[in-house]
Amino acid sequence: MTGVLICDDDAAIRRILRAVIALRPSLDAVGEAGDGNEAVSEARRLQPDVILLDLAMPNRTGLDALDELGEVAPHAAAIAFSGFSPASGAGEVR
Repeated sequence: MTGVLICDDDAAIRRILRAVIALRPSLDAVGEAGDGNEAVSEARRLQPDVILLDLAMPNRTGLDALDELGEVAPHAAAIAFSGFSPASGAGEVR
């Protein structure tokens, strides 16, 4: 069984990801985190195989937490994602 830690500040997105993971018998959503600090704490505690990581979270972004996640859960694969949209201008480099 592959343990997955879901990290996103939006509870609805976490529920959707948990439901999708539940469709795969080989995957198990082992925990959730709502910000980058909680992601590091939960990764340390749970030692997941995979970390689904939103890049834009409050308190500490997923990008800012990435190095420490690698230290506290070195065997975990991190899959980063973001809801930034070019139309919103969010994350735009100027």
